[in-house]
Amino acid sequence: VRYMMWRPSHQQGAVRPYGFSGGCMAALSGRDYRAVLELVEELHGCVSFDTFAHRLVHALPRIIRSDYCTINDVDVLKPRVRWVANRDPKVENGPEIFARHMNEHPFIRHRHAAYATHVPAMLSDFVGQIEWHDSALYNEFYQPSSIEHMLGVPLAVDFPRELQVVVFRGDRDFDTRERQVLGLLGTHLSAAVHHVEAVDALASEVEALRNGLESDGRAVITLAPGRRLRHISPRARSWLAAYFAPHPQDAATLPMAVDQWLRHQELCIGEAGAPRQPLVVERCGGRLTIRALWERGAALLVLSEQRLQIGRDDLVSLGLSPRETEVLAWLASGKTNGAIAEILGLSPLTIKHAVERIYAKLGVGTRASATAIAVAAAGARHGGRIVCVFSRLRHRPRKRT
Repeated sequence: VRYMMWRPSHQQGAVRPYGFSGGCMAALSGRDYRAVLELVEELHGCVSFDTFAHRLVHALPRIIRSDYCTINDVDVLKPRVRWVANRDPKVENGPEIFARHMNEHPFIRHRHAAYATHVPAMLSDFVGQIEWHDSALYNEFYQPSSIEHMLGVPLAVDFPRELQVVVFRGDRDFDTRERQVLGLLGTHLSAAVHHVEAVDALASEVEALRNGLESDGRAVITLAPGRRLRHISPRARSWLAAYFAPHPQDAATLPMAVDQWLRHQELCIGEAGAPRQPLVVERCGGRLTIRALWERGAALLVLSEQRLQIGRDDLVSLGLSPRETEVLAWLASGKTNGAIAEILGLSPLTIKHAVERIYAKLGVGTRASATAIAVAAAGARHGGRIVCVFSRLRHRPRKRT
């Protein structure tokens, strides 16, 4: 692998980092590649962010020699910082001092302009030694720990969060081989972070479901070996019946589509970086999402449903007539009077009169207000899981009824 420039081509117009001369980098050795692959495989076995962070900061110095190694989680708007390190810095109130001066840090100041996601950089790329030694951040935070040189890489997270992996040394600066190793790791570290944070979120959901808290509209299935049902909640069974046909004759087995998807997920478990994709099925105005989680060798399926459109049964609580309820359901789905008339086989004038009666009974004067009431009624019935109703109404000029 050879890099002609350490910045991606779309950033060649950005400010050139201090002291960087470009040029071709030497290829990594087979030993380097093996070390990187072993670390990536080890990190993708983590099931929580804390485990991932501690394992990373203790393993990375074996590949890139360093006195300190940290993963820094920064909110640039607060400002607030949290880090995990292989060693404690020799400074009291470190997070408070760093947060107070962090906008002086070249890795923060030059972020996005010349320090792009997954692109490694050294402190010396941005600032000279004299200028750096004059900064309050150096004198109050780094100098007590005898830190002179840094090599870091930003990971892919959403603003205002900044997540960076940084190694530090006091004796000599980092070289091109070490920069290249960290650059090779960047995308894999981001993938591992996304994986462990998704697992964290799913674990929290499963814990809530295990405690019988299905009031948020989710359901859970526990599987035995061979992907056979060990436990399934009534809500989960109802959803499987509604979204998958034909139904399996054996009540202890999953529908064929779910079983095939789960088989593929099981094959991905041992592959470092393999995505864990949910199964999403849309049918009869609804969307069912199934996520798989493995814990201590047991598989759990977490199911959630969202309604994509409002049905007549969702509006019964409003006290309208059957015809008015049917009209309101189509109105809330973004249909015009003419379209509703065509769907129901009625005249546009009949639909107009029905809409006027709906307005009077609901105490509103616009389609948007009537739709809002319909969405609220349907949301109360489905636990708030109504999506994509208003999307059909956006940017559409209001028509007189």
